[in-house]
Amino acid sequence: MGLTPFPYLHGDLLPAVIGQLSTYNGRSWFIQAKALAERTKDVIRKTTQVYISDRTVANAIAERHMEAVKRDVEGHRAQFEQQGTISDLRHEFAHGNKPSWASVITKDSYGHEHLWEAFIASDLTPRLRLEDGFFRTIGQETISGKYGSAVDDTRDVFDRLARILNELEEEIVAYNAGGQG
Repeated sequence: MGLTPFPYLHGDLLPAVIGQLSTYNGRSWFIQAKALAERTKDVIRKTTQVYISDRTVANAIAERHMEAVKRDVEGHRAQFEQQGTISDLRHEFAHGNKPSWASVITKDSYGHEHLWEAFIASDLTPRLRLEDGFFRTIGQETISGKYGSAVDDTRDVFDRLARILNELEEEIVAYNAGGQG
């Protein structure tokens, strides 16, 4: 929900604040997807222990489905970190792909040093540029429903986990229906 306009439509938040919240939720997407995959593996292990009394069979079924989570969700999520549209949500400076803002702001293309004092005195700091430029723009886009592929990518992760859990349920039902349980 933090990636869509829904939670922000009924408040009196400024577009810059909405942009900050939307950016945070977008950038934490990777952490949340990983945590959801890990919890799903816990659910798989515990479910098989509850519904299949034979520990060897339960462990074998659990391992197959946990491997599917690893392959189809965690591995797929890792691809988003390296390529695709959701990779734009990663902060390029924090991940070392570009030089720091200090270097960009203090040196021009000819290598001349510039002083920060003029920028700071007139409040032309990176913070102001983020708040009045970047975050306000992101906030306005979020309010209008332009949130890129993040929601679709999230739906894809949910669909993959749902398929794996559905297959687990079917396998447990089939095992127990065969008089094995």
